[in-house]
Amino acid sequence: MFKQLQEQAQHYYAQINRIEEKVNQIMTAINDLNTAVTTLSAGFQALDSAVQTELTAITNALSGTDPDTAAIETAVSNISAVTSSMAKDAGAINTALTTPAAGVTGPMTPPVPAVAPKS
Repeated sequence: MFKQLQEQAQHYYAQINRIEEKVNQIMTAINDLNTAVTTLSAGFQALDSAVQTELTAITNALSGTDPDTAAIETAVSNISAVTSSMAKDAGAINTALTTPAAGVTGPMTPPVPAVAPKS
């Protein structure tokens, strides 16, 4: 009887260790996601500021009687570069969201007890 209880205790201890490992993997993935979202948010704020600066440059270039076409072309080119960077950053966050964290090998499945518990 004692031997069987000891085996059950060892089995449950092993299950608890596996659960703890999965929890650590999940927490790592959550931390990675939080970091990616924070970075993306800060990046988008900076990129939005850059676009607003270029739109102001276009408005200023158009405000005179003789529009400064060179300034407008430069601003449009800069906006294109900024929005391309935004798309690249969005792609990076998508990759981060769809790629498993280190150590995660697949979906969690409940372990099957090696020793059936007594009722």
